[in-house]
Amino acid sequence: RFPGQILQEGLSPWQVRKLYHGGAGPFTATVTVTIPLPDGRLPAVVAGEALSQHRSQGFGGFAGAPWLGRPQQLQLVKSVVPFQDGEGDLFRGLPVDGPLPPRIPSGWVDPQPAAPVRFLPRPAVARYEEWIREQGVEHTATAFGPDIPVVAGEATPVPIELGDEGDSGRVDFVVPDGWRIEPAGLELGTDRRPASPFRILQVTPPAGASTDVEIAAAGTVDGREVRVAARLHPVPRLRIPRMDRLPAPDAPVDDVVWAGLPAQGIESTRTWQGRNDGPADSSAEFRIAHDGRRIAVEVRVADDRVVSNIEPDDIRGHWRSDSVELCFDPEPGSEHTLGAFKVGIFPFDRSGRVRGARDADRDAGPVERTAPGTRLWSARVAGGYVIRAWIPLAEIGFDPARGRRIGFNVLVYDGDKEGAAPGENINECRLAWAPRSGVQGRPEDWGRADLDE
Repeated sequence: RFPGQILQEGLSPWQVRKLYHGGAGPFTATVTVTIPLPDGRLPAVVAGEALSQHRSQGFGGFAGAPWLGRPQQLQLVKSVVPFQDGEGDLFRGLPVDGPLPPRIPSGWVDPQPAAPVRFLPRPAVARYEEWIREQGVEHTATAFGPDIPVVAGEATPVPIELGDEGDSGRVDFVVPDGWRIEPAGLELGTDRRPASPFRILQVTPPAGASTDVEIAAAGTVDGREVRVAARLHPVPRLRIPRMDRLPAPDAPVDDVVWAGLPAQGIESTRTWQGRNDGPADSSAEFRIAHDGRRIAVEVRVADDRVVSNIEPDDIRGHWRSDSVELCFDPEPGSEHTLGAFKVGIFPFDRSGRVRGARDADRDAGPVERTAPGTRLWSARVAGGYVIRAWIPLAEIGFDPARGRRIGFNVLVYDGDKEGAAPGENINECRLAWAPRSGVQGRPEDWGRADLDE
């Protein structure tokens, strides 16, 4: 039981509070959820049914998934009910009648002086940090640090916030060899502008940079040594050449026009989930062009076992099987996909046809309904398959008159299970041109593409 599990070791409630929130960190307990709900169902059953009905990720395998009933980890964050010795009932004292008593514990957080320089996190993280401060549970997010996407090979603005106007000293900004930063340092008290505490650093990664690095502000402020850091995540960029006439999607596999476009590689090492057995198992290259009205994309996938286990009436959840996902963000660097265009493409359903569906964007569903102007094509080739797509810029939601840059990514999903059941989730490996865990839902971490005029 929780928190009685540690009270049984003879600790007083005061000691428990210190253990939860002192130097040892919050206490985490593992609980097996086996008590049925009032309607007789287990929580895992309810969770499985909900996941099966999810508009994007729903498919039947969730409903009876045994892993949903695995033991759950719980961490005490905050309580309104005072602890008792021998605590053994999670529901004791709940619901609370009348005014809420003082929160327990309280006042445990040691005040720390504000940092003289702070790297600003992504907007979603900043909102979360604001919420945990309002709730008084900052200790739950001590492992969070700023994580900032930057574009490889070009100066990218990185915002910082300076502390109190009275701070005196200097901090220098430290980046790895090959990276550039302007300015290289700040004199606090001199460089803090009265109108705003915010400043913009210009950080330039090396062209082709793909590995996360640390940026640090280090120096002496008011007689104390200071060091604050953030992670920089470089994303790739490319040019999308303009053509008077795009190559046809149904041109022969060896069409010279398609072959003449610059190729971008997606090596087998660019995994963001799972693993593969090398380039022949899963890798790809893609080509892209535009004519001012449409974008044409060809993706050639190396796959030694092409599996087609998706029924023609089940075109969703493309990650369940071999597939390619094309991602476009009309406002590059967005923090969510609600303004994006994301299409998952099965090279072949069980009838042998290429099929596609938009997923987790502003209008999810089969392309026949959500993107009627989009044309798809596929073919089997030795050692894999090819997919091509013609997509109107209007369906993407991109207007070149308002800017030439778009967020872009290509994701490749691979599953090698021979004899897979219809609709079965066989995904084993996920690759991307711009890889990052969870990248399918985070346009901030997609690459950047500039349309030639």
